[in-house]
Amino acid sequence: MSKKTTKDDTNQKKPYKDEPWNEGEKFFIESATREAFQLRTKIKMSEAFFHQGAWYSKQDARGHFAYGVLDEVLRVALTMHRWKEVIDWWEIQRKKDDPNDWIERLLYESINFEQKLWCRKLSEHLVSIILFSKHNKQSLYRIWLASRSLEKTISRYLDLKEYDNCKNQNVLYQIKHLVNDIRYEVKKEKLVADDLFFMKEEMKPIFLEWKKEEMKPIFSSYEKLLKISLGSITDPTDRLILGPSYEHSYWRLSEVVHANDWVGDPEISLGHIKAEFYLAWMYCSRIIMWLYEILWIEKTGWSKQLESMFKSDKIDAPILYKNTHQKEFENGDLIFCQNVFAEILEKKVSKYGNTSYKIQFLWRAPIPEIPIEEVPSRSIQACILKKSWAKNYLEKDILWENISNPAFDELSKIKDEIDNSTTYEMIKSIFIDIDRALKGQGWLIRIYIK
Repeated sequence: MSKKTTKDDTNQKKPYKDEPWNEGEKFFIESATREAFQLRTKIKMSEAFFHQGAWYSKQDARGHFAYGVLDEVLRVALTMHRWKEVIDWWEIQRKKDDPNDWIERLLYESINFEQKLWCRKLSEHLVSIILFSKHNKQSLYRIWLASRSLEKTISRYLDLKEYDNCKNQNVLYQIKHLVNDIRYEVKKEKLVADDLFFMKEEMKPIFLEWKKEEMKPIFSSYEKLLKISLGSITDPTDRLILGPSYEHSYWRLSEVVHANDWVGDPEISLGHIKAEFYLAWMYCSRIIMWLYEILWIEKTGWSKQLESMFKSDKIDAPILYKNTHQKEFENGDLIFCQNVFAEILEKKVSKYGNTSYKIQFLWRAPIPEIPIEEVPSRSIQACILKKSWAKNYLEKDILWENISNPAFDELSKIKDEIDNSTTYEMIKSIFIDIDRALKGQGWLIRIYIK
């Protein structure tokens, strides 16, 4: 006979549902798949034709390249559905506020690692397509695809030679054949070194000048291609997605490829999963938009709506990027960085347009031996006092009401008698005193400053 369930038992077993997927999030999951399928039908290539031999020599190498990239996009789009299903299942199984729930941490990390792996691959595709948009010739796609095959064949030959002491003549013949095919294409199209943007500089003479072939990798590193693309990106959405540096667009994602035995991230949450999910969707969408451009296919239906969305204020990429990686401060501004008070000393701008600052920690530094540091603007948490308009802070009544300190009252009494520079020095001194009194917890002040 089954046990009767009491009201209390029912309450205890009630599943905890935290931040369910809303309709907007479901829309993004479905739209990534819809976008890719819609474009795929417009590329005149059958599955059988895609898998035929000597694919790199086909007349429509551009279409083959696009078809292969769409394969990757669809893999990600279909994977998004699985991420959602796993999270939905766990949100039903989990217990609320269990501090020892290592299963949840590992589940979230496993999804997050997979998201980063896909974003790493998608970042390579996006950079390649952006660069191809400047060199949109059928011959270059043929050379690209042939070079992929050549690099893979060279790796196989070197592997056999190293681990089996075997100089396989069949593989060596394939290498020579591929090298000659690329040379022929370069000569026929009268290409120059700049056209072969994806090749390492030391490998270009093999195909341009018919130098003796070398058993080395053909392609430039992703970091080099990223640097080239950052200099030619005109759409701020692409810049926002790729991020400010190699670390953000690739290295941060690459760390999950290698063996991982460090302490897991206790901060990872459903919010992190959703953030990476949106990033993957943005990659997919931008790649598809670029494929329309290089294929010279007119956007219709959903793709047209997507293009309009990227150009509207719904995704204000320029503002988002500027407020994250190009923050503007002036010398003397007081800021929070690493939850510590600091003062701006000098502004610096990289050749990629990102800002960084030389700062001086006021009375304590994260590492006492390093009182002056240089940090990217994205590391600055908040500006608590603009030096140029310090007197304006005296009008922020909420600041003085929430921070109890007699010095504020005294300062308010004489605010009409002192200039902006004196006001700045006095407020700066008060903030330092508060931080000392709170034993380094003065960063809490920032929650009161509007």
